[in-house]
Amino acid sequence: METHPVGGKTPGQRTYAFEIESAYVEPGTIAGLLEGVVGITHVRERRLFSGQREIHAKFRYMNRDYVVWEPFGDNTRYWIGPKDSSANAVSIGLIEEVFKRYRPPFRRRVIGDLMSLPLVKHLVGRNTTS
Repeated sequence: METHPVGGKTPGQRTYAFEIESAYVEPGTIAGLLEGVVGITHVRERRLFSGQREIHAKFRYMNRDYVVWEPFGDNTRYWIGPKDSSANAVSIGLIEEVFKRYRPPFRRRVIGDLMSLPLVKHLVGRNTTS
């Protein structure tokens, strides 16, 4: 799965959050992947009809609170990072690697490809650099 790191753009900076395409993974799958990461505890998936529509999961990593957030509740990406501030966040490169290795089931990939149209993105990107 493709990830989009937040932070870590220059040498010496750490990746404190990352985003993933929501079309390729459901919140339940995200929670399951998080539960398998060393150092993550207290994974809690959002309950149906809870008041926090934008926060799909909460977890603790290295004794800090993190969230899986969908801005505005209808975004095309999930943001995975610290609950409060990046200032106290640790690098989550280990977590990001788990998502990079994740391969959605075939049907989910087809649906995700149709929703995100990576072929179109690829062709547009290729034409702008020519």
